Amino acid sequence: LAAWAIWPSSARPCALPLPLAAFGLLAIWGSALASTAWATNSFLAWMTTLHWQTVLICFVLVYSQIRKERDARYLLRMLVLSLAYVALLVKRNQAYNLTAIRDPQEMVTRHLLDSLAVLPHLGEGDTLDVGTGAGIPGIILAVARPQQAFVLLDSNGKKTRFVRQARRELGLDNVEVVHGRVEQYRKAPSQIICRAFASLSDMLALMTPIMTDNTRLLAMKAASTEEELATLPTQWQGRHHTLTVPGLDEPRTLVVVNKA
Repeated sequence: LAAWAIWPSSARPCALPLPLAAFGLLAIWGSALASTAWATNSFLAWMTTLHWQTVLICFVLVYSQIRKERDARYLLRMLVLSLAYVALLVKRNQAYNLTAIRDPQEMVTRHLLDSLAVLPHLGEGDTLDVGTGAGIPGIILAVARPQQAFVLLDSNGKKTRFVRQARRELGLDNVEVVHGRVEQYRKAPSQIICRAFASLSDMLALMTPIMTDNTRLLAMKAASTEEELATLPTQWQGRHHTLTVPGLDEPRTLVVVNKA
């Protein structure tokens, strides 16, 4: 793993091999990584919060989404913080009912990997996550894009308190957490992302005041959106992308909408 990591990135013959990454991570998690700034209490609690088989399965699934990365430090940071977030969510969910999903492995599939599936379609500008809930997809996207600014907005005080704790424990300086409703939010972001909570037309009606001519709306939906796109008001244009989530045999669609 060390030899691969110090190899010049432009000369590496391939992405980090899965067996090497898996054994490397499991071998050094308690030593080298424990001394870094992003090795948090949540990270150190992996093995006590999550069964080791679940950790390994989570590792393989997350790796399958980001295996093209050639930067070993980025890869390991992404894997560590993602699983640390799941461990924290599992722990706090028992007391605060943050999500209806209880099984850690299912959390990885339905929350973590579902969020990572939109990454190829995410622009580079500042991003507002509307209705973030327990930090999904905002926290995961912020981990994957450490140089990009994210604002996570939700009206549920219990959930925003958890998201602030996750931000603090994971060391995510690129995340701002706002407790409030989207109708009260006044800053216009470059892009807005959300897990669809209403029809596209209703969502656009809520978010139009903070959408400029260049703002994009990325709506994560579970069902087909062709009918909704066909009925959009004339000032809007949209397109849909079919998403593939490893381990999930259900349809997932991302709808990208902007002003025509």
